[in-house]
Amino acid sequence: MPYANNQGVRIRYEVEGSGSPLVLLSGLTGYLEWWQELGYVDSLKDKYKLILIDLRGHGGSDKPHDPEAYRLKLLAGDVVAVLDDLGISKAHFLGYSMGGRIGFALAKYAPARFQSFIIGGQEPGEVSQEGTRWWLQLLEKGMDAVTAMFETEISMTPEMKTRLLANDAKALSAMLMAPDYRASLEDVLPSITAPCLIFVGEADSDFAGVKECVKYIRSAEFVSFPGLNHTQVISDSHSVLPHITKFLENATRSVHAKNSAGENEMSQATKVDPIKTHRDGTALYDSGNYKEALDKFLQASQSYRKVGDFFDSSYTLFKAAECSFLLKDYQTAVERFLEAADKMLERGYDRFGLGALEYANDCHKALGKEKGKKVTDLKKRIAEVKKKIESQAF
Repeated sequence: MPYANNQGVRIRYEVEGSGSPLVLLSGLTGYLEWWQELGYVDSLKDKYKLILIDLRGHGGSDKPHDPEAYRLKLLAGDVVAVLDDLGISKAHFLGYSMGGRIGFALAKYAPARFQSFIIGGQEPGEVSQEGTRWWLQLLEKGMDAVTAMFETEISMTPEMKTRLLANDAKALSAMLMAPDYRASLEDVLPSITAPCLIFVGEADSDFAGVKECVKYIRSAEFVSFPGLNHTQVISDSHSVLPHITKFLENATRSVHAKNSAGENEMSQATKVDPIKTHRDGTALYDSGNYKEALDKFLQASQSYRKVGDFFDSSYTLFKAAECSFLLKDYQTAVERFLEAADKMLERGYDRFGLGALEYANDCHKALGKEKGKKVTDLKKRIAEVKKKIESQAF
């Protein structure tokens, strides 16, 4: 099972299927297998690359007991860290309950990384003190009490019950006591430009707030489910999935249309399919043909830039630099790593930028240049980027 690392906290994730990337994030007490058990994975994996994530404090992810470790920026940063670990520049997002709240946080703190948002059972307004207190009191009684509460609302398999009981009540309580856990995220709504699907059960206590928030999002669809409460909606995958699949088909078609429009702007003389060239470069790289891979990555980088895909343009330049390094052309490698770092940092991809800078430093070591102004300046820059990432919790 792979893990991403966000400032020392390990985030467990799993990937299933192929196609456009889609992040799935469950709510409080949830776990990534939940999406498999409820039928979402089997229904979506044929068309989408599903990225299932355990929230910090849940499942196989680390479970700190310090409320400071659960600030919204850190929770959003966990999702970004997983995308970075997979080398994915953009994805669709599906989050329910607390997972939906993190979806609003991602729309605020990392909007460039998402093509669409599907948010269920969660309003962006301030979380009620009464509701938070209710959960804290329930968690004080232990996971047996939490499990018994869920069993009154939905039918649970023995496996679901076992995983729910395995939760760390102290970690879950720490999440609820985070300094900004109850903070409103309503300010982000007018700035969301990505397509959104917002859904909720009409018997959910948040129904009115969820329905109201749709008015302030530019491109949002709203779906409600009569008679269903908070837990019942997401458990009724047969009712929810048709709306999700239809929305994703339209959102994916919209993305492809934009990409095609961008490609049509390229001149016929220089037109190259960047995705195919990128894949060809990766295949050559994996087979050890670094010289041929280098040429493919450089072509892909130029083609991505022409269609305005600056992340993949920078990433394939980074891969070209890796090829130069493996071919022991260290001087060329350091120049390409630094160019890739500049592009990544300019666009806010700080983790990738930091990686490129550290590789450039390795090139200096390979060249026997561990002293001098350039090396000193590079080390200083690495330290500055690290400090920036720590301060932003990404």
